Amino acid sequence: MFDLIIIKKTNVINFIHLANAALRGQHLNDPTVLYAQAKKIHVQADKAIGINLDGEYGGQLPGEFINLYHHLQMIVPREQNRFFQVK
Repeated sequence: MFDLIIIKKTNVINFIHLANAALRGQHLNDPTVLYAQAKKIHVQADKAIGINLDGEYGGQLPGEFINLYHHLQMIVPREQNRFFQVK
């Protein structure tokens, strides 16, 4: 599932307070934050907005994002290393 966090328009002082709360894991309690979980998200806007996908150009809105649970398969060495635990 996606964790969707939307921050309502706010001023700089409140945004700094919110960033500090996020560092403590308390940002979801802030009244300027909307939080939801979803398997699929559709995003649209009144004007053309580009999509940034991990630093790469991802087209223009509207866009639909679908969480493909367990979609990525990885092949790793059998011996344990600091990144993966093989069971």
